[in-house]
Amino acid sequence: MWITEKLIYLQMQKTGSSHIVHLLKNYIGGKKKGVHNHLKKYNKNKFLVVSVRNPWDWYVSLWRFGCNQKGEIHRRLTQEAPEVMAKINKNKSEKVAEKWNSVYANPEEPENFRNWLKLIYNPWRMKDLRENYHKSSLSAFAGFMTYRYCKFSLKDFQPETVIEDFSALKAYDEKNNMINGVIKTESLEEDLINVLQQAGHEIDATIINQIYASKSQTKNATKRHPSSFYYDAETIALVAEKDKFIIEKFSYLPPA
Repeated sequence: MWITEKLIYLQMQKTGSSHIVHLLKNYIGGKKKGVHNHLKKYNKNKFLVVSVRNPWDWYVSLWRFGCNQKGEIHRRLTQEAPEVMAKINKNKSEKVAEKWNSVYANPEEPENFRNWLKLIYNPWRMKDLRENYHKSSLSAFAGFMTYRYCKFSLKDFQPETVIEDFSALKAYDEKNNMINGVIKTESLEEDLINVLQQAGHEIDATIINQIYASKSQTKNATKRHPSSFYYDAETIALVAEKDKFIIEKFSYLPPA
């Protein structure tokens, strides 16, 4: 997380968080406390901010990061999961390693992504993601992105918190959401300026213009196929089902 005089920014993975921290560091100041860690205590004295992203795009980004042999999720799936299975049965270990490595083999192959997405929701492999997702009641109906969002945003949310269905999750969110401001990846610069002003940071026109100007630099550095290239009807529906909470809460649309 990044802490300024007036706000705390909670860095949800693959939502432009590195770029947001870069902008905060350059134009507002503050200090880093961990990276993708969560608040242990609810701090009412600072403006709490989290970033979110279209779930269909988020999963592609998470997968492609792993295709480049990067990220904690890739390490868990390709290294930790086979090691755990090796303690149980060597043949199972080899099959687990083969499965995960095969879906990360080529970032230009949509079928690899679709198989990866279906694999993380396979009841037998869901636990490979760790973070106690497979132990959470959310795993029965909500996606991994939704689970991560809840860990960042909902007061007193723990893996053992019992939330039985989508309606119960909406009710829990209405009662326990501690976030004051949201930055959407799709409108990152505009939303960042808004939350800074809402938090009470005084930013002049020069800083505002520099924040907006950073958009073109980031866009040029992250060229890839649109999300629609990777999805088919089945996987679009899978994300729509699993991350219905985020999709409805932030009015996201499926890839066209």
